[in-house]
Amino acid sequence: MIDIDAEDPNRTIVPFVRTWFVLLASGEAEKASESLDGPNSYGIVWTAETIEATVRAALGNSERESAPPKFSDPNELADPQVDGPEKFDDGSGYWFDHPVPLDGKWSDLTAQFEFKKRSNGFAVILHDLHVL
Repeated sequence: MIDIDAEDPNRTIVPFVRTWFVLLASGEAEKASESLDGPNSYGIVWTAETIEATVRAALGNSERESAPPKFSDPNELADPQVDGPEKFDDGSGYWFDHPVPLDGKWSDLTAQFEFKKRSNGFAVILHDLHVL
């Protein structure tokens, strides 16, 4: 759960997503998955293994190929052009799409996050990882 400033949701959401990528780049995929508050609307629970398998599949890499793409620290890359975060029309929270930093550059892979309002803050949900 995170608290989001309704006046400037960008101030909270973007740093959260960037920190999430830093965890992946640092080899702390378990910690990154633990920072998510529940499964997505399809019931997918994002574990370290699920994240790696999804990235491999989205980029066309099989399990038998040598090394999977390596997550990069987003703070070492030029800022990508991103829109948002955006409010859900029903007022239930926010959504935010952000390119995924892989192999030292911004990839075509996008992480789609949802921040759903709860009584004690906003639940962080990774909705999907895919190429847009």
